[in-house]
Amino acid sequence: MKVARRLRTTLLPLAALIVVSLWLLQVTAPHPPLSAPYSPATSTLDCHGNTRSCLLRNVHADNGVLKLYIGASSQLNCTDLGLGDALQMFTGIGWGTGYVRFVCGEPGENNRDAWKGDSLLSLSASGRNSTDPKRFALPVHVINKDPPSSYTKVVVVSEPTILFSVLWPNLFRTIYASYAAWYSLLEYKIFFPEHHRVLLVDRTPHPYKFLSIIQAVTPTPILTANQLLEGTFVFKALVVGLSRDALVAEIVLERGSEWRFALRRKAFHMFCNALKQGILHGGKFVHGLSPSAGGHSMNPSLDHTPTMPTKKTWLSYLTTRKKPRLTLILREPNTPRQILNENQIISALKRLPITLSVHRFHAGMTLLDQVRIIDATDILITMHGAAMTHLLFLKPNAYVIELFPYAFKKVIYQNIASILNVRYLHWQNMRESRTRFDWGVVERNRVTDMTKERIIRLPIDWYNMDSKNYWRNQDTEVGVEELTYLIKSVVKDRANEGQTKYLLFMPWEQFNNQVVGFKSACAVANMLGRTLVLPHLGYKNPNPTTSSPTAPPASPEFTVTNVIWHPFEYYFDLTNLSTTLPCEFITFDNFYSLNQGAKLPAIRYHHLGDNKTSERQLRDYYNLIARLPFNKLEYDNAYFHLPAKEIMNLHAKDATPVLALGSMFWYFDFGVPVKYPLHGYHDYMENALYRRISESLVPTERVQSRVEAALKKAGLGDGFVAIHVRRGDYESKCRELPEGVLQDRCFTRLDFISDALRAKFSENVRRKSVLYISTNAGESEVKEMVNTLGNSWGRVMVHGDLKDKPVEGVREDGIDECLFDQLVCARSVHFVGNMYSSFTRHVIDMRRIRRLESSLF
Repeated sequence: MKVARRLRTTLLPLAALIVVSLWLLQVTAPHPPLSAPYSPATSTLDCHGNTRSCLLRNVHADNGVLKLYIGASSQLNCTDLGLGDALQMFTGIGWGTGYVRFVCGEPGENNRDAWKGDSLLSLSASGRNSTDPKRFALPVHVINKDPPSSYTKVVVVSEPTILFSVLWPNLFRTIYASYAAWYSLLEYKIFFPEHHRVLLVDRTPHPYKFLSIIQAVTPTPILTANQLLEGTFVFKALVVGLSRDALVAEIVLERGSEWRFALRRKAFHMFCNALKQGILHGGKFVHGLSPSAGGHSMNPSLDHTPTMPTKKTWLSYLTTRKKPRLTLILREPNTPRQILNENQIISALKRLPITLSVHRFHAGMTLLDQVRIIDATDILITMHGAAMTHLLFLKPNAYVIELFPYAFKKVIYQNIASILNVRYLHWQNMRESRTRFDWGVVERNRVTDMTKERIIRLPIDWYNMDSKNYWRNQDTEVGVEELTYLIKSVVKDRANEGQTKYLLFMPWEQFNNQVVGFKSACAVANMLGRTLVLPHLGYKNPNPTTSSPTAPPASPEFTVTNVIWHPFEYYFDLTNLSTTLPCEFITFDNFYSLNQGAKLPAIRYHHLGDNKTSERQLRDYYNLIARLPFNKLEYDNAYFHLPAKEIMNLHAKDATPVLALGSMFWYFDFGVPVKYPLHGYHDYMENALYRRISESLVPTERVQSRVEAALKKAGLGDGFVAIHVRRGDYESKCRELPEGVLQDRCFTRLDFISDALRAKFSENVRRKSVLYISTNAGESEVKEMVNTLGNSWGRVMVHGDLKDKPVEGVREDGIDECLFDQLVCARSVHFVGNMYSSFTRHVIDMRRIRRLESSLF
C-alpha cells in the first residue's frame, strides 16, 4: 500500500508534467520548413467567375514569373478556357486595387495574347517606385506543357497560400484585406488558421507599414515579391483574387441567410479572435486558440439568428449596474473630419453617469495599447474613419456610436458590427451650418473634371472621387443635446441588457396624416412607458416604378411602395426632439441596427373606420419598407380616437419587446371625443401633451433657410395674408358630407373663397397687402385663382413664385415643398385655412405656438 501510494504521488505529477510539456511543444512548435519534396504534377484551375477568384494548384514561380503547366496531352487549350482579360482577379479591396489575369503561352512567345502586364520585380522593394500608379496587373501564364521533371533548386510550398495586396496602408484597409484573404481560403474549403501562408504583393511606397498586423494572424513567415525573384517556387495550392463575396456593402445595409453571409460571419469571428490574441501576445500568431478566446467565437453557428434577450440574472444585474466605460477617440490634428466643439462635447460627457476615457490614437501609440483600451470599453464613440476599425476589438454586446458629417453616411461599419454582435448606433450632423468644408482637399487630390459648382450643389456621387472627397472630409460641430440624449439611451439599454420596450407603427397616407399619426404614437408611447421608434416620412413618387406585389392593378388605396421614404430626422430637427419631445425615442436606423435580424413576434392591424386602410399596407410596410420580418399578423378590435383608458386596456399588460402597430392616424383622442362628420374645428393645442409634441416638431435648418431666403428675395416680411385651398382628392371626399355649408367649407370654390376674404378683410387692407395662396390645385386652376383674386389684392403669389429654380440632377422633395408652404403660411400676419385639412391643422398649430391669429373658411 505504501509503495503504491508512493508511486501515485511520484508518477501523477510526472504524468501531468509530460502532458503539459507535450501541449507546450504543440502550441509553441516552430514554423514547419518552407520547402517540401518536389514531384512534378500538372497544374489545375478552379475559378469562380462571379467572385473573381481562382484556386490554382501546382503553380510555378520561375524567377518571379507565375506559370501553370496544364499538360502537353491536355484536351484543354488555354484560349478555350475563357480566361484572359475577361477574368480579372482583384488582389485587394476597393478602388484602384491590382489584379491578376491569365495569359496563354510562355513569356515572350508570339501568341495571340500579346499583353504582358507587370512583373513581381516591379512589385518588389527594389523595383517599386513611389511615382508608379498603385494599380498593377500581374500575369499568370497558362502553358500546354508538362511541368519540368526536376529543378536544380526548388522551394515547394505545401500550405494553402493566398496572394493579396493591401493597397492603402492604414489600419482598417490592412485588416479588411487580411480578413478577405481568410474568407477566400475558406470559400475553397482549404483553410485552417494554423496551416496557411500569405504571399503579399503591393505597389504602394510603404506596403509594410502594418505588416505586423498580417503576421499576427499568419502562422508562417509572410512571403513577399522579393523572395520569389530568384529560383523556383512551387505552390501546391494558391488562391489568387480576393473573393468579391467577402466584401461588406458600404452604402446599403445587408441582411441575408445565404451561404456568403454565414461564411462572412465565420471568417470575421475567426479572424478577429486570432488578431486580438496575436496583438495581445506581441504580434505573434497564437497557436492552439480556445474557441471562445478573446470574446469572439472561433466556430460561430452558420445559421446564426439574433433572438430576443433572456431574463436577467442577479449576477448580470450587478455587472450592468456599474458605470459603463465610454471611450471617445478623437482624430489627430490636421486631419479631416475633426470635431469642431471637442471641449464642449467632453464637458457634456463628463456630466453623464459614465466613466469617460478620451484618446487620440497617434502614430507613436502601439496597437497593443490601443487594443487594451478598447478591450476595457463598454461604449465606443468616434468619427467615421479608420478609427472605427477598433470596433473589431470590442467585447460582444458592447456599443459603438459612429459620428457622421453632413450629408455623408456609409454603413460598412454598421454591417460589420452586426456580424460581430456589437451593438451599433450612429449620429449624423443634419445642419449644414455646423459644417466646415475644405475645398483644398479636393484640389490636392483631383481625379475627375467635375466642376466645383456641381460638386457643391449636387448630393454626393458615390462613383466620383472628387465628390466623395468633398463630402466626407468635412469638419463637424457635433450636436451636444443630440449626442448626450443618444448616450443616455445607450446607458439605459445596457442596464436593461437590451430589453428596452419599443413602440413601432406604420406611417399612413400623405405627409400631414403621417404627422397626425406620429403625435398619437408619441402620446401612446408615453402612456405605456415605451420608447417610440421615429417613423419614416414619405411623399408620393411622381414617377412610380413599382407597386405592391399583391395590390390590384387599378387600386386607389395608399400603396407604401409608391412612396419615397426618408428618416423622420431628415425633416424635423433632432435637437428639438431631444430636448422637448415628451416621449422617449430612438431613430428608426438605430432601432433597426440594434434589432437587425431579429423577427418581430407579431404586427397588429386595426381598422380606421371608413378610411382606406388594409392588411396589405401593413404587410408591405413591414416587409418592404421597414424590412422587419414578423411571425404573424394579429387583429385589434379598435378603430380610432380611442380614450386613454381603452388604450391602456389594450396594451398596458403587453410584455412584447416591440409593440408593432398599423396606422396611428388619430389613434388617441387627446381627451377630445369627436363625432363624424365634423361640424367644427377641434383645437387640440388646448391639450398639454399634444401641445408639447407639436412644439417639438421644428422643421430642419435645410427647409427653414430656404423659406427665409425666399421671403427675403420676394420682399415679404410678416405683413402678408396666407390662405390654404385644398384640392386633389377633396373634390370626391367632400361629396361624402351632407350638402350645404359643410360641403362648401370642405371644397372651397373660388367664389366662396373670394366672398369669405372680402368679408374678413377690408378693401384698404386687401389693396395694400400680398395674398399668398398655398394649394395643390392644377396649373390652370392656380392661374384662375391668381387672376380672379388679383383684382382685389395688391399682389397674389403662389408656391412657384417663391421656390428656387430646380437643380439639374436633384429630385424635388414633396415633403420639403409641403413644409416650405406651411412655414410661409405660419409667417403670415393672418392665415385662413380648411377645417377638414391636416395641412391646415399643422399650420394653425405652428401659429398657436407663435401666438398668431388664424381662421377657417
